[in-house]
Amino acid sequence: MPRSNPPGSSAAGHPPRAAAAAPNPPEALEVPSSSVAVTLGVSSAEQVVADPHNRDAVLRPRRDELPAAPKLCTAFILDVTRNEPEELSYSVLVRYSRFDRLRTELLCELPCLRDSLPDLPQKRGFDVQKLLGKPVPPSVIEDRTRQLDAWVRQILLMDGVMSSRALADLIFLGVGAEAAIREAKAAFDSAEKRQTSRLDMLTTELASTTAYAKACRERKDRADANSLRLATALEASAQLLARRRASASLASAWRDWSGMWRRASKARSAKEAAAAAAAIRGLRRRVETAEAEAAQSRAIAATTTLALAQADADVDELSTRCTHACDEHARATRLHAAESRQAAQAAE
Repeated sequence: MPRSNPPGSSAAGHPPRAAAAAPNPPEALEVPSSSVAVTLGVSSAEQVVADPHNRDAVLRPRRDELPAAPKLCTAFILDVTRNEPEELSYSVLVRYSRFDRLRTELLCELPCLRDSLPDLPQKRGFDVQKLLGKPVPPSVIEDRTRQLDAWVRQILLMDGVMSSRALADLIFLGVGAEAAIREAKAAFDSAEKRQTSRLDMLTTELASTTAYAKACRERKDRADANSLRLATALEASAQLLARRRASASLASAWRDWSGMWRRASKARSAKEAAAAAAAIRGLRRRVETAEAEAAQSRAIAATTTLALAQADADVDELSTRCTHACDEHARATRLHAAESRQAAQAAE
């Protein structure tokens, strides 16, 4: 199912504010001004579906259910970094019309910028492709992304823009969504630190065990080489003694002793090899335990992702309620104005 963007993005769903007296949002959803340092940048763009009930809202289509090209529109990804006591970074989807409305609201709120506020990049390439019923070329979208990024960075340096209500309306997500983002980020960082620490410890143990196994193999190889050289020397000595003394009893005793030495050497080598194999088996068990913990960490990350999705759904529902309340208030205002005019005319 496609989902709409959270409040504060291009799909926030707020109707355009009047130049003078616009109705305030409900007290629970009041948007604070951006009194903290803010860093903005337009990083990329993507194709979305325009919400038919809200000219600023967008919907993300499913990959297996992409609509026809004429029904798609381009939304730009606005990266927001707010340097509060704890840094908070997130991204929102903003359509070109929302950037245009931001400029209009800044001019209404800050009349001193009327001569210095730069114009938005032209929209000719997008309009031509839309009239022809063709998708916008990626090169045109990339150029527009770079131009909007430069425009956003330029206006952010002007006096009063960073603390303006118009900018806060665009980038503020809501207390619940921001708290969910902070909790998810803290949980992810904590899980990543634990996993990294555990992997570092297992890597150290693996290196130590590998070095021990290598040393055991080297000792075994040296013992085998010494055993081979000694056995060769013993055989030569036995042959020499057999030729010189020609004594069957001495040759038999020598062979018995040589056999006992070989058996003892093989037993020592087998014992060392068994110890090395046991160490390797223990290491394998530790690696399996580490893989199980890594799978548990991935499950925690998946749970965190589901929590973020639920937070997005709550924010969407809140945005719908706010839009409905604003529409009802506007309808009541228009009705009251019409009644007032009729009363004035009747009085005249």
